[in-house]
Amino acid sequence: MEADLYKGNGYILYSDGSGMLSTNGRQRHRIVGQALQDGYREGTGEDAMFDQIYGFVQTKKDYVYIVDQKNHCLRSLSRVTSKTKAFTGSCKKSGYLDGTKPLFNEPHSIIRDVKNSKRYMVTDLGNNAVRYIMDGSTTASTYVKSSNLIKPRGMSQHPRTGDIYVITYHALFKITYSNRRLNLVTGSSTKGLVNSVFKQARFSYPSEIARISDHMLIVAGGRQLRTINERNQQVGQICTGYLGHKDGGLMEQL
Repeated sequence: MEADLYKGNGYILYSDGSGMLSTNGRQRHRIVGQALQDGYREGTGEDAMFDQIYGFVQTKKDYVYIVDQKNHCLRSLSRVTSKTKAFTGSCKKSGYLDGTKPLFNEPHSIIRDVKNSKRYMVTDLGNNAVRYIMDGSTTASTYVKSSNLIKPRGMSQHPRTGDIYVITYHALFKITYSNRRLNLVTGSSTKGLVNSVFKQARFSYPSEIARISDHMLIVAGGRQLRTINERNQQVGQICTGYLGHKDGGLMEQL
């Protein structure tokens, strides 16, 4: 979910199952695909078919890279024509291969590299890897691949250092930008729901992560929002996981 660069005027672009929409809170417009119609078909607008969209990035005002997870590829969308096109990876074929004809295995999220605006990082869930592509190029390369990076999903980058924070099934890892070194931040290889200091905290299938300040991240998953405070090395919680609504004290933690 991010500000819609093409429509502007307060519109938000977001994914919904196997489709994408844009809303300003009052009006909602379907951009491409359908939420509950999984498949693969290049087309225009709602005629195009995807199989689960978890990640996308607006490369410029009128152009979007879309991660089509279950079809194992990245596709492009022109906001002017609403037409889709296979971009990189072999749609409907999974695997692991770098190069000009790469293979992915359930790619999940994509972000623009804050240190190199022409590079895009992609979490490759089925290959326990973070891959990257360059703008306009179908070539994919591996940034980090590790058996410790179990099914990487959401990703966030520190705007100052460039360090990449990756959520896996039960943990949060940091990839140091200067040397690509992978280090565990918090969590472990076993699941749980424990809010505590980094060494004792546990997670259970978190899916997304976002940075909200220099030392604070928010992790979402399982109807929960949890805070990652790097300054205090503490995992907290601002959403209980129960249905309903309650205002909390997030700003007190920043």
